[in-house]
Amino acid sequence: MATYIGPKAFAVFAVILIHCCDQTVAQNTSSILTTSIGDSSTQVPNVSPASTPTTVATPVSVMTSAAVTPVTPSASATTQSPSTSPVTAGSTANPPTQGPSQSSQSSQGSHLPNFPIISHRSHEEAEIEYEGYDGFYNNRAHPEWGAVDMPLTRRVPSHYEDGVYQPSGATRPNPLTLSQELMKGDFGEFPDEGAKNKSTLLVFFGQQVVEEVLDAQRPGCPPEYFNIDIPDDYTTYHVAGNPKIIPLLRSRYHMGTGSSPNNPRQQLNEITPWIDGGLMYGVAKAWADALRSFKDGKLATSKKGNWPEENDIGLPMANPPPPANHKLMDATRFFKLGNPRGNENPFLLTFGIMWFRYHNVIAERLKLHTNETDDEKLFNEARKWVIATHQKIVFYDWLPRFLGLDPDAFRANDSYRYIPAVHPGIAHVFQSAAMRFGHTMVTPGVMRRLNKTCEAFKTRASSSTLGEKAANKRGVRTCNSFWNPQIPITEKNGTETLDIEAFLRGMASQDAEREDNIITEDLRGFVFGGLDFSRRDLMAVNIQRGRDHGLPDYNTARKAYGLAAKENFIDIKANQSYIPNSVYQTLDDLYKGDINSIDVWVGGLLETRKSGPGELFSTIIEDQFRRIRDGDRFWFENIENNLFTQDEIDQINNITLYDVILMTTNIEADDIQKDPFFTTGDDVPCKLGRLEPGDVEDCTDPKTFDYFDGSEVSFALTFLFIGLFCVGVVLTMLFLARRRMAMLAEKRKTNRRKTQRNSKPAENEFIAAEWRRNLPDRTVKVKLGPGKIVRVSSERGQLLRTIDLRGMEWIIIFLQSDREQTLLSVRMDREYDMILRFDSETQRDEFLQSYESFLGNHEIKCNRNEMKTQMLISSAHTKEDRQKRLEKFFRVAFAHAFDIEYQDQDFNERMGEAKEVLSCELSRTEFAEALSLKPNSLFVEQMFDLVDKDRNGYLSFREFLDVIVIFAKGTPDEKLRLFFDMYDVSGNQKLGRDEFKQMIKSFMELVNADVESDQLDALTDSMFSQAGFTNKDELTFDDFRAVMAEYKENLEDAQLNLSGTGVDVPKAGTGEKKKRENAPTRARKTVIKHLDATSDRAPKRTPTRVKVATKKTKDYDNVIKKNWTIFARYVSNHVPDIFIAVLYTLVLIAIFAERAYYYSVEREHGGLRRIAGYGVTVTRGAASAMMFTYSSLLVTMCRNLITFLRETFFGHYVPFDSNVLFHKYIALWAFLFTVVHCIGHASNFYHIATQPPNDLTCLFRNYFHRYANLSSPGKTIIL
Repeated sequence: MATYIGPKAFAVFAVILIHCCDQTVAQNTSSILTTSIGDSSTQVPNVSPASTPTTVATPVSVMTSAAVTPVTPSASATTQSPSTSPVTAGSTANPPTQGPSQSSQSSQGSHLPNFPIISHRSHEEAEIEYEGYDGFYNNRAHPEWGAVDMPLTRRVPSHYEDGVYQPSGATRPNPLTLSQELMKGDFGEFPDEGAKNKSTLLVFFGQQVVEEVLDAQRPGCPPEYFNIDIPDDYTTYHVAGNPKIIPLLRSRYHMGTGSSPNNPRQQLNEITPWIDGGLMYGVAKAWADALRSFKDGKLATSKKGNWPEENDIGLPMANPPPPANHKLMDATRFFKLGNPRGNENPFLLTFGIMWFRYHNVIAERLKLHTNETDDEKLFNEARKWVIATHQKIVFYDWLPRFLGLDPDAFRANDSYRYIPAVHPGIAHVFQSAAMRFGHTMVTPGVMRRLNKTCEAFKTRASSSTLGEKAANKRGVRTCNSFWNPQIPITEKNGTETLDIEAFLRGMASQDAEREDNIITEDLRGFVFGGLDFSRRDLMAVNIQRGRDHGLPDYNTARKAYGLAAKENFIDIKANQSYIPNSVYQTLDDLYKGDINSIDVWVGGLLETRKSGPGELFSTIIEDQFRRIRDGDRFWFENIENNLFTQDEIDQINNITLYDVILMTTNIEADDIQKDPFFTTGDDVPCKLGRLEPGDVEDCTDPKTFDYFDGSEVSFALTFLFIGLFCVGVVLTMLFLARRRMAMLAEKRKTNRRKTQRNSKPAENEFIAAEWRRNLPDRTVKVKLGPGKIVRVSSERGQLLRTIDLRGMEWIIIFLQSDREQTLLSVRMDREYDMILRFDSETQRDEFLQSYESFLGNHEIKCNRNEMKTQMLISSAHTKEDRQKRLEKFFRVAFAHAFDIEYQDQDFNERMGEAKEVLSCELSRTEFAEALSLKPNSLFVEQMFDLVDKDRNGYLSFREFLDVIVIFAKGTPDEKLRLFFDMYDVSGNQKLGRDEFKQMIKSFMELVNADVESDQLDALTDSMFSQAGFTNKDELTFDDFRAVMAEYKENLEDAQLNLSGTGVDVPKAGTGEKKKRENAPTRARKTVIKHLDATSDRAPKRTPTRVKVATKKTKDYDNVIKKNWTIFARYVSNHVPDIFIAVLYTLVLIAIFAERAYYYSVEREHGGLRRIAGYGVTVTRGAASAMMFTYSSLLVTMCRNLITFLRETFFGHYVPFDSNVLFHKYIALWAFLFTVVHCIGHASNFYHIATQPPNDLTCLFRNYFHRYANLSSPGKTIIL
């Protein structure tokens, strides 16, 4: 148990100690006692022994028996008095070059050697609730109050343009114009004589205060640009390539806000608003652990000096490119600090190192005074004391001085009380305006001062990355030291390191800039930016940031804080102000006389008094810090949190920044004033004054960075390679296809040879390969004769083609003259060309000799010609060409036969085509195909022989038309006459029983019915018997009409099945379906049914005749009118196809438009939409359309499905027969959207490749590189 020694016992002990020791020991012993003088806790180095007991203001107690003796001499400190404690922050790792050597009494860590004195606590045996890192559960009723990543607080109403999230101030002046006209001026202006000058140390201490309570700097993700337009007369950035804008990103916001006027956008504070050590330890336990050494409760120390450890583990410290170098650098050069932005400039880093050392001093002293050895306990206790010290200095020492208030009066009028109902959240107006008041005091640089000197230490080439350009200057330039802070700190002066001591001495001795409207150019025009824009105007950014956060106008903010609104521009000026009246006239002109539209930052800045911020900013700042203090359950003065006893609180209240500096540096007590926030006072050892323009080098010029610069060729080559790769794939596929075709051709050739060897061809029979355009060659057998017939059949003997040479006088044969000379083309009238490829030239010659002999035997002339392969193939008249001509043939024939007009092709207007149609003749095979029958069908043979009146083996247009007309317009008697003549083979106008049987048999073949001979006889006898001709063997036409009288009604609707023509033909119905009959009756009626276009399974309908009145055509003189007529007729004839195509197209466009709208409007602030712009819109829309088209392509090839749907009611509306054409149409859309999709990706790739890395890392927040390349920028910083 610890032995508690009360105040009276300690006083007695002190008196005895003093009387028992000599004068020197007494003087050294008295140095551990402190007294409170005003607001500062000052040290009393020499106190008489008699006065010592009476000057002890704070009772002292110790926790353990080992601490009964207040001080313990150190074995290593042989030069120190035995009564002093050599506790140092760097006792385990102090390098020999750590600054210049100091006297023993003022060596680092020797100041206040017994601080802190640990008191006995009633809860000593219980667990202590230390303050957390992330701010949660500070307030037990509202655990989220003051936590990290919580929205900023609205102390003034939001004034978003749309009431929700659009920036305010759309009609206000350009921020750069306001900065140029109202805040431009020379630095180094002197205040009134006798004024109490604030030091540069106060200014940069204020920056680290802001870093402790506020971090709303990360841009939103995805990024939203709120750029600042550069006026033409703003010349600062003309050297940077004459850019038109300063890129600025809007702040990150809470995703649950910004949805309605009742829920406007709220930006986030990414750290806690508490003064809770986030500056020293970070706002996460993991971050704090990365800073620790896990030994004796200390933070990890660098091996190079008494500094924090280097960032070799890759903590995501802020790491923009230093504007002086304009290039990304490795983040491992930084020191590890709790504040990610702690390495921004050497002045801010100075305080970061100071607090780092202070923690280690306290940890070492706690171990020494309490004999505690647990690392975790020592760390948390040291952290507790560091936080408490920072709280006291910030609120009671720095804040009143910053506000221009008397510290004693500020403390006297203040009474602390923890109020859980107070919300500590950082106000928007505090973040975006008020707390930025310190910018007016920022100096263009900082002078460094060595020990016991009163001169500025001149810079050298090693002081900056600029080398000799920045050498021999009195100050380290602010604008050129951004993000290169370690260079002037680690700079050597001989064999010793300048360290932070030089900066602390210099900042304490240097005057801050005068508090007025003038901002140093280091901030107003040359503050750091990103790689894409190295310099920015921070004043313009301040104004734009207020608009981004939806701040209202200046007067509205005043009213919100209970201040009277200003009615005139000159009323804004404070009673005591350095700002001239002309500035307010300029303000009036810029805002066009509207005092209620002034930006808060502008109006508040122009309120500035000679002693500090004006009425509005002072009110906002004091309100904010009081809420931070009063709402903090872990505030050091809250006795209820059991963190400190009243004795310990009194000790903390007596600690000043002066004490902290002496405890953490080698600065001697008389080398810095006790109030380092002011450069005036009786104890100020040195006054360096202010920096003037000649004391520092110029800021480096602004620079821009084109992320696409230097990548033009590689970008083009990339897509060229992709394009060539696609072309290469296609060519490879074509090559493989041709190779496969060649292999198949070779295989067929081998098979032909094998067939020729194994089977002896018949006489005048030849085996060859038939060439077909767009189709692979096929092996055929060509049979010459008998007669003037040439038959072409497959390998298995299936008849493929019959060429009737009757009536032909000339045949032209073309022989291949190049290559292998195995190709032969036979060109004939009324037939398409027969192109044969033989295995060898010898075989071709054998066929040619036999074919010419065959033609000569039948008195047909032959003309032989040679032709090159390409010409031979391109000039060939193929079956496809013949089909197109026959289609015209059938269309014209049907137009005459059925009185219809096919309006898609106006043959009467095209006389050349009309003549071609009239001269066209059908072969027997083509006639059979038109009837969808086999060429050797008995019905085809009989019908063809009957119609072929000139017996030339072909049907002319008139001959074909005659038979069609009979079935289209003829009476039943005319149709019976046709059938009678067809089967009257003998031509004696009588139809014998055998001929009648042949007719019945041919009809049965048409319906694929197989009738036995006895059944056929029975059927014939039955039909003859019913007509009363049982004993007759021959029938005259009248007799035949009597036999068929029963079926006369059916003959009325009988038509030929001409579906094989490929042309739509109007068809007649067959009445209603009748009940099932016996087999003989069904067989007889089948003879009639087959003539109808519908099968016997289809329902019968009343015949329909299409009658379209023909019009006499005329020649059109106007080509446009003619083409329009053709187009109109085409549309009229293809209405179903066009309707489905249009419907599909509209659906496709709707799919594209839906996705495009979604990513253009609904996802305007999401994902790559903000980075790639409308490229994402096009890409996503095209991707959805692609998916729809490719799935549709498969459906159009599902033949079974199409066959099924054709028989349903869909068949009446959807042209399923056009599925192949529709397939091609969809393929075109698929190709189009694929191209659009690829182009969109190319655009997206360009935007991503040329995007600042910080914009991309927001999409990959868990991915961080510390290396100096474009994909590893570190943490994003915006102002």
